[in-house]
Amino acid sequence: MKLLCLHGVGGNAQMFEAQTNQITSVLKSYGHQFDFYDGAMDCEPPDDRIKQIYPPPYLAFYKSPIPEDVADAVDLIESIIEDEGPFDGILGFSQGCCVATSLMFERQKANTKPPFRFGVFIGASLPFNADDLSGKEVWEDIAASGKDPRSEFAGELELLQSGKEFILNNPDTVNEPIWLRRYHSLTTPAVKLQIPILHVMGSADPYVRQARTLASMHENAYDRLVIEHAGAHEVPRDAATNNKIAKHMLVMMGML
Repeated sequence: MKLLCLHGVGGNAQMFEAQTNQITSVLKSYGHQFDFYDGAMDCEPPDDRIKQIYPPPYLAFYKSPIPEDVADAVDLIESIIEDEGPFDGILGFSQGCCVATSLMFERQKANTKPPFRFGVFIGASLPFNADDLSGKEVWEDIAASGKDPRSEFAGELELLQSGKEFILNNPDTVNEPIWLRRYHSLTTPAVKLQIPILHVMGSADPYVRQARTLASMHENAYDRLVIEHAGAHEVPRDAATNNKIAKHMLVMMGML
């Protein structure tokens, strides 16, 4: 089978290929193919340690969750699928999962065929909803409260608003005209994941609630498989977790 592979913010195709080598090397021995692609926008990596390990470029599929940038990111993936596909599956990390899911949900709303038959999401972020432009207002409500948006006070609002992590890390972008809001089971209950997905998440990931919420959004519960490891917002590095991921991928792919 052929998988489309999408990196996270501050990564690139070569970096993601290296990070997932423990997983993909097992699957390649069974004849499966992994195609890695770059995001189109330059950005700073979220962790300076990345620069000490991996050379540039440092890329993203979008820098801010504004309609134009998210639409361009989804269009990029559509173009890759049209030119290089079809792809049986999607392997994504963080923003890569987000863009792929945005595409899946847009196709679902248009009553068109899903772009993939299955997925593997590592440290997934909730996707942005191009039809809901109220994200900035939700963020402003939280900010006006005087409470720390990282705290439990934000509750589900933390997941509903457009992406405070972008604002916290890039305060100059707060003046963007429109921020999108994320899909969420509370606000878009009719939108569901319709393909089998293996969700991999770290219990120490500050954004793990987004990954857990996305995993809860399956149309059929039996299409959902979750692996939770002890790490943070990262592609797992330990052999035991990677072997487990590869094993479950083989089982999932064998059932299609």
